[in-house]
Amino acid sequence: MNNLRYSLIFLFLLISLVGCGPDDAQRVEEITVLEDQLYSKSDKFDKNKANDLLVKYEEFIANHKEHEKAKGYLYSAAETANSLMQFKKAINLYGTYSKRYAEDSRAASCVFIQGFIYENHIGDLGMAERHYKMFLEKYPDHELAKDAKFSIDNLGKSVEELLKQFEAKQDSANT
Repeated sequence: MNNLRYSLIFLFLLISLVGCGPDDAQRVEEITVLEDQLYSKSDKFDKNKANDLLVKYEEFIANHKEHEKAKGYLYSAAETANSLMQFKKAINLYGTYSKRYAEDSRAASCVFIQGFIYENHIGDLGMAERHYKMFLEKYPDHELAKDAKFSIDNLGKSVEELLKQFEAKQDSANT
C-alpha cells in the first residue's frame, strides 16, 4: 500500500515537472518565430502579433533576468510597446532598461525617449522636463543633448509658436 502511495506521489511529481512548460531554448524560438512574422517583408503592422510578442518578451524578461537574451528582449519590448502606443508600458520598460543596463549605449536614448513620450504622447510636461534634465545630467555629451536642451526650452509651445520663433531668428540673422 505504501509503495502504491509513493509511486503515485512520484508519478504526480514527474507529471508536474514535465508539464512545467517549454525550456529556455523553446521560449527563445517562440520569440524568434514571432519576430520573424512581425518583421517580415509585409508592409502591414500586425498589432495582434506585436501584442503576442510583447507578452512573450515580458514573460521571458520576468523569468530570465540573467539570460544572455534578456537585455535585447527588454529593449525590444520597450520599442514594441511604444509602437503599439502603450506609452505607459513603454516608459516603464525604457526606465527598467536604463537602470538595469546603465552602462549600455542604448541607456541614454531610453531616458531621452521617456521624456519624448511624456511630452508628445502623454502630455505630462513636468515629467518630460524631469527626464530631459536627467538625460542631460547623465549624458551631457550625448548626440541627443542638443535635442534635450531644445525640448526643455520649448516645452508646451505649439508648432506655430516654434515656427514664429525660428522665423524671428532667421530675420535677425539676415539683418
